[in-house]
Amino acid sequence: VVRSDKDGTVARVVPSRDLVGREHTIEECATGIWCVRRSLLAPALRRLEPDPETGEITLAGIAEVLAATGNRVEAHVDGRAREVVGVNDRRDLAAAERALRERINSSWLGRGVTMVDPFQTYVDATVSLAPDVTLFPGVILQGTTVVGEGTEIGPGCHLIDTRVGPGCRLEHVTAELATVGDDARVGPYAVLAPGAEVAAATVTGAFYTAGADGP
Repeated sequence: VVRSDKDGTVARVVPSRDLVGREHTIEECATGIWCVRRSLLAPALRRLEPDPETGEITLAGIAEVLAATGNRVEAHVDGRAREVVGVNDRRDLAAAERALRERINSSWLGRGVTMVDPFQTYVDATVSLAPDVTLFPGVILQGTTVVGEGTEIGPGCHLIDTRVGPGCRLEHVTAELATVGDDARVGPYAVLAPGAEVAAATVTGAFYTAGADGP
């Protein structure tokens, strides 16, 4: 973000390779989030020129266009870098997902969920966990999965859109669109296909497989 020497407003937003002289000391970076008055946006877009090196036309160019035509361009500074991190490739995506996972896990820990190793526990934002649930390392909970109070989800469990009642114990269970009744013991190495239902208080044993029509 290159600011005006005159009043400190934004003059340009440019790639780092286009900085000159003391501009290389600038540490303020644009996030790519823009709020533009509708009446100014279309005319500004029409005046954008392709980058001479890449041929790209970037939205960031509107800052310079608007500033050059006498419009005031302001920048809102957010000191929380992780909140506005850019995602340009799979490495950036992994970093953003890690930050979100840490936030989700921290929230559940504060609400009475035990995670033996939060750094190896993956819980979607759409999952619902009751108090006193215990999640062991390697657990992946996705979609609309719901886990009841006091249930232990053991190592290696991967549950998608699955409902697990209270008081259960699962170990190395893969399940999708399945239901596990209260106080059931499932696994190790069980597979519950879409539509599978494990009745309350059932003990499946090892290498259990079930579908919509039962075991």
